[in-house]
Amino acid sequence: MTDLEQCKIFDSWLKQYKSMLFKVVRTYAKEEFDVDDLFQEVVYQVWRSIPNFRNESKVSTWIYRVSLNTALKWNKKVQKVNEGRQEFEHVKHLLEAPIEPIDERLIWLYDEILKLEKIDRSITLLMLDGF
Repeated sequence: MTDLEQCKIFDSWLKQYKSMLFKVVRTYAKEEFDVDDLFQEVVYQVWRSIPNFRNESKVSTWIYRVSLNTALKWNKKVQKVNEGRQEFEHVKHLLEAPIEPIDERLIWLYDEILKLEKIDRSITLLMLDGF
């Protein structure tokens, strides 16, 4: 199968079965960012599976099976990650920025640097960093 043939099949399948893919994805992903990640993974797996499709079942059945298997594997991986998470209360202080008084001279310096052209800004930052 050529890449062009695979692209045509993929485009056709995606147009026709996109809503079915979203149903599967929404069933297994709770958060919006997870929905995006899982949908991307499902679409990728459908793409990869095209050369293996042998017309022994309906296309919708094949795509449903690929998407469901992908979602189940993805869900297991997410559960494993969530089980390994620990509360970070004991290190929370390391994640918080220390409250220090703001030096007005530093604010003025950054304001003045922002007024420069891009190249002059880059040169100024390099000079301030000692390069």
